[in-house]
Amino acid sequence: MQKTWHRHDYSWSSGHTFFYFLFKTLCFSLKTS
Repeated sequence: MQKTWHRHDYSWSSGHTFFYFLFKTLCFSLKTS
């Protein structure tokens, strides 16, 4: 049970990082143009 919860937490964490990276990239492109 604990293992499954940890897996779910990890997937949420990686998804959050992906959106953060996407946001940073967007800000960077706006700065460059």
